[in-house]
Amino acid sequence: MMSFKQNMVKLFFLGIFTGLLLTAFMVGCGGGNNPGGPAVTATPSSVSTVDNSLNAGTSSLFGTVVTSNNTPIANVVVKLLVQDISTGALTDTNRSSVSLTSGEFIFNGLGTGTFVLKIEATNDFLESSKLAKIENAGSIDSGNFVILSKTPDATIPTINFKAQAVDALSGKPLSVAQISIDTGQTTISNAFGVFELFNVASGTRKLIVSQPGVASYSVFFEVRATTPPTANGIYINNQLFGINSGVNTVDLTITVPPSPVKINPNVHKSGVLAGTAKKFILVNQQPTSNEEAYPNYEFDIWTVDAAKNARKSHTVISKADGTWRLDNMPPFEDNGLIWLAVPVKTQVQVLQGQTGNSLVFNNSSAEWAGRDPVLAFGYKIAAGETTIMDFTVPPFVYANPTPTVTSPTNSKFTDLAGATITQSTLTDDIQFTWTGPEGANQIYLEFSRVYKAPSVPVITKTLKYGINEGTTATTVHTRTLKAADYGLDYGRFTWVTKVVDPAIDYTAISDSTLLTIVPSKAEISPSEGSTVLKNSVATYTVSFIAPLDSEAKYAIMELEYFDTLTGTFKQLGTLSAQTLTNNAVFSMEFSPGSPATGAYRWRSRYFYDDGPSLSSEYANITFSN
Repeated sequence: MMSFKQNMVKLFFLGIFTGLLLTAFMVGCGGGNNPGGPAVTATPSSVSTVDNSLNAGTSSLFGTVVTSNNTPIANVVVKLLVQDISTGALTDTNRSSVSLTSGEFIFNGLGTGTFVLKIEATNDFLESSKLAKIENAGSIDSGNFVILSKTPDATIPTINFKAQAVDALSGKPLSVAQISIDTGQTTISNAFGVFELFNVASGTRKLIVSQPGVASYSVFFEVRATTPPTANGIYINNQLFGINSGVNTVDLTITVPPSPVKINPNVHKSGVLAGTAKKFILVNQQPTSNEEAYPNYEFDIWTVDAAKNARKSHTVISKADGTWRLDNMPPFEDNGLIWLAVPVKTQVQVLQGQTGNSLVFNNSSAEWAGRDPVLAFGYKIAAGETTIMDFTVPPFVYANPTPTVTSPTNSKFTDLAGATITQSTLTDDIQFTWTGPEGANQIYLEFSRVYKAPSVPVITKTLKYGINEGTTATTVHTRTLKAADYGLDYGRFTWVTKVVDPAIDYTAISDSTLLTIVPSKAEISPSEGSTVLKNSVATYTVSFIAPLDSEAKYAIMELEYFDTLTGTFKQLGTLSAQTLTNNAVFSMEFSPGSPATGAYRWRSRYFYDDGPSLSSEYANITFSN
């Protein structure tokens, strides 16, 4: 799908966040974990009272069953349940609808009420459920109903996650709440607020808890993993919960003490964010002043909060008539969010300047190169109302002529033996290889820092090649350089290859890949092969020194000894850096004559506000009398 961008000046919004409060989520231990307690709903004052009767009505409820990549799927049985208005319990209506080839399903003749659409687990797919509410007669589109494969991708670590959604103030469970996750999976909490998600992929995940008529609430957590296919555990609220149920499940309801997902109650009704994607009508590939709907257009919705954080919220695809809609959205009164629409593959950052705050937009798609990728900005969602966000997509997104260059392919960093690498030091000789492109005699590498300050500029390295190397799409090229030659230092970098077709303002871009640069064993002291002389009669101190990573918040050193009995290294001790200025300095004190003479190794480990830690290479050293 193309992404897009329109020209605009930098947006400054001095003081836009003044006086706004950011609602934070809390995840903790304690009250509210009472499976035998009463089932309640969130904030009764904000939930409309409707008739749950299934007597003959005139409303229709429809949607589309799709796979995780939005492919419609046929012959899936969708069951219909209804919530009893007095008890909150779910009742099976004994009605079901089988999806068509288009993935569509429909229930006709319904009255008002809160309904649950449910797909039972099969041999191929996981169970999935979602909420839908009918307040007035008419046709209600429940949107895409995503079902996920029961067999996870064996190359991606996953975990099963069971928890209880609890009102943070009352401590009571949130029954019949919709629980969805950014991977597309949805489910419904039971009468005790308990829910379960399956095959949750590793990485930072976004959990959304919502009920009809009440603004949704987001909780972020991290699935920790090392080796596929099973993840290690879930890191939430600065605490790691390991697998404790079966072979691949973290069950927060049985931890000691139980750790429910606490949701701050919403004071206001939810709002709706909706609009129409439009485009200019083309005549002979030239835009006119007239507009038409842009169907099946994919774009991203982002938010900027009161704490000056930008986050991606939704990926949206417009319907056949160009319209799009997001229900159950948190209103401005609850969290002070500012909403904006951008092309896919856009990253949004907030930078602080001397005269105020500015938004910076970066898009990796070719058609947006050199343009500001903003479709709409500055919208606030009103409680209980529909906020309209219309935008018109610029013509270059859909009217570009065919480029004369091809994208570079098979781009990778390797060692000198040709093995692909994702980590290097500044001083290692490494090779960069790529295939093609056709129609150009140079490409350039573009590096972006992953966990460092967003104000640090993108690093670019141009790679030129002559006619003797060939310019076909199948020609393989190789360059041998050091990471320092690319202008890199320590840290994690994503990189892409680009080739420009200046005739049509087009840039072909490869997929993004990760490269990590760490201090080498020659850059730390004692370095590789060093011997440390022990003091046999007095306490003495050894200084371990590692290069400074300016973005690290703190660093530790890890000292290990070689156990001859097991043939492995074991940890002797760790120490936090006593200084973290020009270098990370660790001063470790030893008693007279210790440690035992033998082989040791040590490294420095750096920690950051965001992202995992980084470690230097190990330096093998010896202690000797």
